Amino acid sequence: MSRDPERQPEQLREFNFTVKGDEPLSSKPASVRLYQSDDDELRPLGKQMAEFIRDAVREKLDRQREGHAARKR
Repeated sequence: MSRDPERQPEQLREFNFTVKGDEPLSSKPASVRLYQSDDDELRPLGKQMAEFIRDAVREKLDRQREGHAARKR
């Protein structure tokens, strides 16, 4: 099933990458070295691994922002 190229973020059209949602991906990839045990669990996810990592980072950043907001009160 192909996505509508008109709805695809501009930067992804050139490389034909697709992501869920309307928020574009950064033009700079982030590279991290994972603990071996975490890598062993993530690799079987295959193509879903990148989305899983993006979701995990977003979730952690949201919790961190909520913690900072609660301390400012």
